[in-house]
Amino acid sequence: MNKLLNFTKWAFTVATVFALVFIYSCSKDPVEPVKVTFSYSATTVEVGETATIPAASQQGDPATFAITNDDGATFVTVNANTGELTVGAESTTGSYSVVVTATNDAGPSSATAEITISVNADFDLSGKNVIWKYWMNNTADVVMLNLNLLPGQEALPAEIPIPVGWPADWPAINLADPTLPLYFTFPTVQYFLMQVPGDDACAALDPAEEGDTLLLIVNNDLTLSTTCNSETGTTVDLGTSSISYSGGAYIWTLNLTLQGVPVTIAVGGAEITQFTDPLDPHWEAPSGTPRTFPAIVGNVAQYLTPTDFHPDNYLTSLQLLDVDVVFEILE
Repeated sequence: MNKLLNFTKWAFTVATVFALVFIYSCSKDPVEPVKVTFSYSATTVEVGETATIPAASQQGDPATFAITNDDGATFVTVNANTGELTVGAESTTGSYSVVVTATNDAGPSSATAEITISVNADFDLSGKNVIWKYWMNNTADVVMLNLNLLPGQEALPAEIPIPVGWPADWPAINLADPTLPLYFTFPTVQYFLMQVPGDDACAALDPAEEGDTLLLIVNNDLTLSTTCNSETGTTVDLGTSSISYSGGAYIWTLNLTLQGVPVTIAVGGAEITQFTDPLDPHWEAPSGTPRTFPAIVGNVAQYLTPTDFHPDNYLTSLQLLDVDVVFEILE
């Protein structure tokens, strides 16, 4: 009888405890989840450099962070747990609005990071005046056809093979070498073609103006201009450019227009250096005395050019060549 009584008391006590817990839990209001609030400071990073941007003023329940709009800044990543952003070295100049969304049980909330990728002192072209100087072909089996159809070029052969690479022993070249002119057939063509953007821009402004069209003015925002060859020296816009960093090297990308056709020229492995030119002031009028000048040198892996100058074949002969390029920096 006592054992039965003790068991009954124990059962009653347990039931009472559970009842009290149930009553307490029902009487307490449930805790509502809290959305995350956070922000980012506006940040400027030099192209080719790295940086981290913390998610500041962060409040609310733990959340998962994700980039929901990178605005083209594919080089920016986010820590899913903390919201901290990392700007990678392989970036491109420009201004980006990167949207990050934090999601927890209360739902999503977002913040925008304003990130500017600026030029790097190691490769700063802003405010410089440069001029196209050399184009040197690196692609085998390139033949220029029908250059003799161009005005003033009637004495040229109908077919001209283009050598690969720079002349031997550059810059200590032999001006009497009979093969030397072949190296500069391709630069002659490009010298002619790369006048077109400036000519078009200046003629659009005033048909009477002629463009000093091999000149590129790199403005502080990296847009491109040139000065028309007139008494007023009118400055006209030519296009845009940007500087990227990839694989340990800079890339200068020019966006121009050739007779209404957008053309992108990406100068890879670009660097500012001293270039020695044995054909100063220009290969068309060599002095025989090498001149050294500051220059932008690099490689264009896909340089679009016509190779047949017959009117019926001009557009159908376009090829992408591997080309070394040199721009003289004017001082």
